[in-house]
Amino acid sequence: MYAGIKATIVCENNPVDAKVEILAAGDNEAGHKHLAAVIMKGGAFETVIMQDDYPIFFLRIWYQCAACQDHMDTAFVTKGDQYKDDFDSASQKPFDYGTIEMSQCRQYG
Repeated sequence: MYAGIKATIVCENNPVDAKVEILAAGDNEAGHKHLAAVIMKGGAFETVIMQDDYPIFFLRIWYQCAACQDHMDTAFVTKGDQYKDDFDSASQKPFDYGTIEMSQCRQYG
């Protein structure tokens, strides 16, 4: 299964450099499977990930903006936004989080 993921990450409307982890969701914090961690530059994040089954993916963005916590978890990328054996579709039609404003101090999902 392939999933494309796209986001723009900002703090008070300014693009940021941040650490972004891609996780396959488990039933609790200890059950999350860490798939990758990247340092993204200038607010732009886009990738394609692949797993053998239909995991539920999410991003954990590490960036402290204003008085907010040091990270934010995004909403889930679920089975309906994944492509079986089709890297090209995942890369051409990624799940788009749009702009993620880190100063909003909230958890998605």
